[in-house]
Amino acid sequence: MSSLPQPQERPPAWFSYSVLAVTLLALALRLAAVLTIPTQPVSDFWSLFTRAANLHDFGTYEAIPGRPDASFPPLYPILLSGSFAIPLDRLLTSKVLNAILV
Repeated sequence: MSSLPQPQERPPAWFSYSVLAVTLLALALRLAAVLTIPTQPVSDFWSLFTRAANLHDFGTYEAIPGRPDASFPPLYPILLSGSFAIPLDRLLTSKVLNAILV
């Protein structure tokens, strides 16, 4: 008869605090990069950013007005368009959202 595996012990509290500290430090470094490095949307991000802006402003999922298409999945532009409701610069809110998601 085989025995069932025994549950493992929980990691010590210092380990959990260390993981939290490293995660917060990584987020702080990402946000510092977002705030200090000037960027412009290009390539795929331009397409997703523009789709999100059109979705928020006009309710249409299209990169070029008057030409709807479905060449990119809509979940990320939908999430971005929701962040555009925040009354800040759209590019800044997009970059902060990316820093949090990744």
